[in-house]
Amino acid sequence: MKFAHLSDLHLGKRLHQFSLMEDQRYILQQALTVFETEKVESVLIAGDVFDKVHASGEAIALFDWFLEELVKRRLTVFIISGNHDSPERIAFGKALLALGKVYVSPVFRGDVVSVTLSDAYGEIDVYLLPFLKPVHARYYYPEARIDTYTEALALVLKDYPLHRERRNILVAHQFVAGAQRSDSEEIAIGGLEQVDSRVFEAFDYVALGHLHRPQRAGDARFRYCGSPLAYSFSEAPCVEQEGEKGETSGSPTGVEKSVTILDMREKGDLRISTIPLKPLHDMAVLRGSFVWMTQEASLTGRYKDSYVKAVLLEEEDIPHGFARLADKYPGLMQMEYDNARTGKRRELTHVRPGERLLPEDLFERFYREMNHRPMDERQHRYLREKIEHIWR
Repeated sequence: MKFAHLSDLHLGKRLHQFSLMEDQRYILQQALTVFETEKVESVLIAGDVFDKVHASGEAIALFDWFLEELVKRRLTVFIISGNHDSPERIAFGKALLALGKVYVSPVFRGDVVSVTLSDAYGEIDVYLLPFLKPVHARYYYPEARIDTYTEALALVLKDYPLHRERRNILVAHQFVAGAQRSDSEEIAIGGLEQVDSRVFEAFDYVALGHLHRPQRAGDARFRYCGSPLAYSFSEAPCVEQEGEKGETSGSPTGVEKSVTILDMREKGDLRISTIPLKPLHDMAVLRGSFVWMTQEASLTGRYKDSYVKAVLLEEEDIPHGFARLADKYPGLMQMEYDNARTGKRRELTHVRPGERLLPEDLFERFYREMNHRPMDERQHRYLREKIEHIWR
């Protein structure tokens, strides 16, 4: 059986005050074309359907259209709620939706709902686990000690027996330890949300949502499909001015978005591939002087239809800089400066490899780079007192 794996649609999202509704409809239409071309039979949507718990009317209408298109194509659909979704709103009408083979995760009640499919190789159990926090599990397991996300998932999944002879798929929305994140995800400080991938060992495939970069999560069977669109400039290519003539350098491509296709045959035979998605508007980070950026737009016409973040290297602010750049780049979303005043370059560049420095000397160099002046005697004295106190 062929599955398509999607997640993190974030319908209704606005990026730097730009509505992405048109972009989202465009990419969902492209995904439908992929389903037809690849002869997909089932679609797994691993959470964060909407960008906000209280989704806008526009976002709900867009998802309604997408579900209609999936049902028209007679696809079996599985949907779970993510951390951006309201579990109650996602679960609304689940019994009626199931009549059209659209299966939605209910609000978590201490167990994991499963649906059984059949193909030429036998039965496939698909388990739907909405975004889970330790506090959710503690309510239904009051006698167990549950301090971490790993402990919560391990207990819930262990308590729900699998048919080991069948093929088992889990649809989940969690942050697996070791996976690479982007700037657009909401992740707890200190990695508190991280889950050890070993809790998923019993499953033949885990369709993950939450992180926006397509990637495996440890084992090749555990996979993030990534968001269908880039939702932060951390996923965009960076084009930098270089040299007196203004040549460009930097990464030519950002994170490629895709649909993950799972071809599940007999137990143990998984064939995973990705089909690229092309957005309506590309994203790019341009880094250089104001003159270079205006010339780049005028001479080449590049990025005219892109969403752009401009990083200016001038030491002084450019009068009406944003408005003047927006005239060249209609999709300009963000502009900032990287110079001595803003101090965005945080690396200490004057330490040679292998050089050994006392803490006070190292701090002195760091202070000089960040503030462009040396420390005075009063500051040195204060620093020495603090260092001595820490060592004591």
